[in-house]
Amino acid sequence: MTQIPSRPSNEDNLVNDKTKHAASNDSLSNDSLSDEDDYVADIDLGDSKKTKTSMSVIIAGIVLTILTIICLQVDDWSRDWTQNTSETDPAAKDIDMQPIATSLSTTDFAELVVVAMKDIPRWKLMDQTVDGNDRTKLDFVHSTFLMRYKDDIAVEIVKTVTGSTLYAKSQSRVGKGDLGQNPRNIKELIFNVREKLKNAKTFEKR
Repeated sequence: MTQIPSRPSNEDNLVNDKTKHAASNDSLSNDSLSDEDDYVADIDLGDSKKTKTSMSVIIAGIVLTILTIICLQVDDWSRDWTQNTSETDPAAKDIDMQPIATSLSTTDFAELVVVAMKDIPRWKLMDQTVDGNDRTKLDFVHSTFLMRYKDDIAVEIVKTVTGSTLYAKSQSRVGKGDLGQNPRNIKELIFNVREKLKNAKTFEKR
């Protein structure tokens, strides 16, 4: 005898509908979560790219600033890339590159130089040597502003018939070229010593 399958009841249909609806909601929820994850991932990736771009711009700006400062420091392009020493010269056109002659004794002149350079930024007196009344030596170290490179400045004050004369030489410790720093060291030294002499109302000859 053939058995006729029973028709699903209304309750069964309702349960099936609820099950399908729940499954559909779960699917929509999973899709929504997946979309949110993708959105968050896109935001994180975008932020990362923006951060990298900002850092690149900052680094490029710093490098450009340093190069600009270096180029502005170069006074003589034919000299400053190949020489790392400079000294006073009686024949120099710039008065601040010439030796200084005074009526002071070597020891008195040396003391004036020490006082003149005492408060100058990045200058430090390392040694002072007195060779009788005929010669006094002063050894300074100058640190550059940006990279803090060290330059050695040797000052020699020699007795003359009328008093004494100051000579100076500046030498970089590193590098083939000094970018004009050693001539600037000499000029800064000579300028400040001349100013001190003027303030002391000391007779000075060039």
